[in-house]
Amino acid sequence: MIQRISSSTAAVVVQTVVCCIMAMEFIASAERLANAQTRQGGPPSVGSNPPPSAITQPAQVQPYEQTEILAKASGFVSRVHVDIGDKVEKDQLLADLWIPEMDEERLIRVASVEEAAAAVLQMKAAVEAAESLVEAASAKLGEVQARVAQYESDVDFRRDEYNRIAQLVSKEALNQALLDEKRNQLRSAQSALAAAKAAVASAEANVKVEQARVHLAQANFAHAEAQRKLAEADLKKTDVLMSYAQLRAPFAGLITHRSVDTGAFVGSAVGNHSEPLFTLYRVDRLRIVVDIPESQAPLIQLGQRATLVVDALKPKSFRGAVRRTAGVLDTRTRTLRVEAELDSPSGELWPGMFGSLAIELSPNQARR
Repeated sequence: MIQRISSSTAAVVVQTVVCCIMAMEFIASAERLANAQTRQGGPPSVGSNPPPSAITQPAQVQPYEQTEILAKASGFVSRVHVDIGDKVEKDQLLADLWIPEMDEERLIRVASVEEAAAAVLQMKAAVEAAESLVEAASAKLGEVQARVAQYESDVDFRRDEYNRIAQLVSKEALNQALLDEKRNQLRSAQSALAAAKAAVASAEANVKVEQARVHLAQANFAHAEAQRKLAEADLKKTDVLMSYAQLRAPFAGLITHRSVDTGAFVGSAVGNHSEPLFTLYRVDRLRIVVDIPESQAPLIQLGQRATLVVDALKPKSFRGAVRRTAGVLDTRTRTLRVEAELDSPSGELWPGMFGSLAIELSPNQARR
C-alpha cells in the first residue's frame, strides 16, 4: 500500500513539473513574439516594454579638423619649435628649414631687380633726350621755314624791281647794264629761296627721324619696364618659395605627431611621398561619429539632441547635437554615418575615445 501511494505521488510530481516547464516555455514564446513584433513595427502585445525614447549606438570621438604638415621645399631643419602635446595658434611657427640654394637665388633675383631698375632709368633718360632732339629739330624747322618766307619776300621784291627796270630799259631810259644787274639779283634771291625750301625739307625729315627715335626710346623704356616687372615677379616667387622654409599651423589645435629633428634633411612633398613632419588636430570642437542601422536611419534628423557617454569617463555625459549625416547608406554595413558636434572647453574628451551616443527622439518618432 505504501509503495502504491509513493508511485502515485511521483506521477503527480512529474506531471506538475512538466506543466510548469510548458507554462514557462509558453511565456517565453509570447515574450519573443512580442519583441519581434515591436522590432518589425507591428502592434505590441499587452504587457510589452514601452517604445524607446532614444537611439543608442557605439560612437567614437574624432577631432573637428586634422591635417598633416609636410614640407613644400627641400632643405635642412634648422629649428623645431613644437613637440607632441603642444597647443598652437593659427599661423604659429612650427619649424624652420634652411635652404642654401634659395638664399643664393634670392641674391641673384635682387641683383636682377636692381639691374632692371637701372635699365628703366636709362631708357627713361633716353626718351627724354630723344624728345629734346625732336624739340630742337622742330625749332630748326621753324627757323628755316621763317627763312623761306623771308626769301620769298626778297624774290618778290627783286622780281618787281627787275620788271620796272626792264620797262625803263625798253624805253631807253636806263642802260642794259643796270637791267643785267637786277636780273642777277633776282636769280640770286630765287636761288636762296630754293636753298631755304630744301633746308625746310631737310628739317622736316630730321624732325621725323627724331620722332622715330622717340618712339624707339619709348619702346625700349616699355621693354625695360616689362623686364623690371618680370625681375620683381621672379623675386616675389623666390620669396614665396623661401616662405615655405617656415612651417606654420593652418589652424589652432594640438600637435599629436612629430617626426622631425634639428639637422634632418626633409624632401619636398611635391611629387614625392614624403612623411608628414607634424600632425595637427583641432580639438576645441569635436565630432562624434556613429553608424546608425538602416532600420533606425529614417529617425535621424539634423538638430536632434545627443548625449555622449565614453567608457573612460563614466558616468559623466556630454551633450551635443546632430549636425550632419552622410545622406546615403554604406553598402557594406547598411548603416548611415551620422556626426554630432560638441565643444570640449575642459579638454576631458580626447579624439580616439570610445563610448555610446544616445540620439533623442521626439514622442512621434518614439511611437513609430
